[in-house]
Amino acid sequence: MPRCDRFNVRLDGGRIQGSNDGVRWYTLAAFDSTDVPPEGEPTWVEKEVNAPKGFTMFRYVNKGTN
Repeated sequence: MPRCDRFNVRLDGGRIQGSNDGVRWYTLAAFDSTDVPPEGEPTWVEKEVNAPKGFTMFRYVNKGTN
């Protein structure tokens, strides 16, 4: 759930990634502008993940430095 203030647009270009060694990261879900909820509306954003294996580490990254 992105923050429901003016920063919810940061979801656009974001990715959830998984890794087992902290070096090689695999994108499990990617978000684009169609996933960004309207400003001021707290909304869960769900993506289906089809990973070939399990991971011990996860991170959220987006475009830019956020």
